[in-house]
Amino acid sequence: MVCAGPSRYAAAGNRLLAGVAALRHAGSGLLDQRAQQLPLGSDIWLLGVIGFGLLAGIIPLHGWVPQAHANASAPAAALFSTVVMKIGLLGILTLSLLGGNAPLWWGVALLVLGMITAFVGGLYALMEHNIQRLLAYHTLENIGIILLGLGAGVTGIALNQPVLIALGLTGGLYHLLNHSLFKSVLFLGAGSIWFRTGHRDIEKLGGIGKRMPVISIAMLVGLMAMAALPPLNGFAGEWVIYQSFFKLGNSGAFVGRLLGPLLAVGLAITGALAVMCMAKVYGVTFLGAPRTKEAENASCAPILMGVSVVALAICCVLGGIAAPWLLPMISTAVPLPLETAHTTVSQPMITLLLVACPLLPFIIMAMFKGNRLPSRSRGAAWVCGYDHEQSMVITAHGFAMPVKRPLPRYSNCVNG
Repeated sequence: MVCAGPSRYAAAGNRLLAGVAALRHAGSGLLDQRAQQLPLGSDIWLLGVIGFGLLAGIIPLHGWVPQAHANASAPAAALFSTVVMKIGLLGILTLSLLGGNAPLWWGVALLVLGMITAFVGGLYALMEHNIQRLLAYHTLENIGIILLGLGAGVTGIALNQPVLIALGLTGGLYHLLNHSLFKSVLFLGAGSIWFRTGHRDIEKLGGIGKRMPVISIAMLVGLMAMAALPPLNGFAGEWVIYQSFFKLGNSGAFVGRLLGPLLAVGLAITGALAVMCMAKVYGVTFLGAPRTKEAENASCAPILMGVSVVALAICCVLGGIAAPWLLPMISTAVPLPLETAHTTVSQPMITLLLVACPLLPFIIMAMFKGNRLPSRSRGAAWVCGYDHEQSMVITAHGFAMPVKRPLPRYSNCVNG
């Protein structure tokens, strides 16, 4: 165990493993073979969702997640986030698909749990200052986003909507893979920063970008992917999940027409929280002046650390640009092909858009470069006659205050 606190979660996991052993002792170690002998009722499905949801960290079963990530080394935290927690999601998907004609409330329950996990996880992350706990909360957010896609697919099974099944399951599985890439970048990059400074509190950093430029650029790519900004891989999976919500809103069922727009708006708000958190982490950690001597004396990360983080960051870029070709490959794991959805995500033209949109500001800057004002002398910032102090810089606490202030009780619970 990584820490002694979540021992009760380990006990629950042991009981789940005992159930799996009982299935194997009954004659088969495969869930699909066993399901052919015993019908999968809602009671079994619900118990399975609780058990696998505990492993995935679905809120309110997330208590072990921040503790385990904060007390683990960076590679171990990356392993928890990218592999261990995903097993819980795949377990939920397997149980839902074994149900045959899944009831509608299964999909609705997964959608509601996914939206709560994504939104609350984003709030937790915005209010956190320990970088590994912050990334752990963002893992909760992305677990919720993946669960939204899987829930849309299960809802499509209940409503007999092939397009909704293809969009939901493909988007959820693709985002599952993409999250493993950019979250590995962020955890390993955070480990490199800790290796050189000894700090995980971003309030004690600052100015790291000039001293660790390679890690700074790689972390920027990972943070942009985490915020689902094009042309990175985090955008591609979420875009397909958005399309599943649009299709859900056009379904014949009343609950679909109700949930589709609400989920799309909720996911957009969650994305805004992710963008705020991206700006907070990068601005406070890598920009500005150093806040401690350790940050001021930081140096470049070792070569092997830098190479691993940069290689994963390149994969994040390729995962977004190559999405039109990768998504059909992912859809082979879905009973229906992605082309059934008639979605523009399968067209190569989106690749040109993903590349052109981020380059547009630089093209405009180049066009107006000749008309810029002549260079001027630069000096220290004017602070009304007082000496500039480190306390005058923007802090992570102050950055999150506009969101934290309207929710005093909630923020006390988060920091408690």
